[in-house]
Amino acid sequence: MALPKQENSFLAELSSTELAALRPHLVPLELRVGDRLHRIAVAVEKVVFPHSGVVALGIAEPEGIGPGILVGRDGVIGGFVAASRSPAVCDAEVCASPLAHTS
Repeated sequence: MALPKQENSFLAELSSTELAALRPHLVPLELRVGDRLHRIAVAVEKVVFPHSGVVALGIAEPEGIGPGILVGRDGVIGGFVAASRSPAVCDAEVCASPLAHTS
């Protein structure tokens, strides 16, 4: 599976050995603005590597995700929490046109 032209910077920095180990677990994922990737206090089952767009991490409010941080194609959504098998500590919502891989 070839990575999209707008690849995720985290994946791009992996060595060929590291990427080869991860590649069988990577699945293209089509995301839409408003998709909720994680919900606070719910187990994280997917780690997302955005290739474009922006994902907001914060606390859900009626208008969307409240103040928090934004993650783009340079980051990973849910990696540490999924690895520790812990529930999400914040909500994650797609807020700008996305393309991603998930594992």
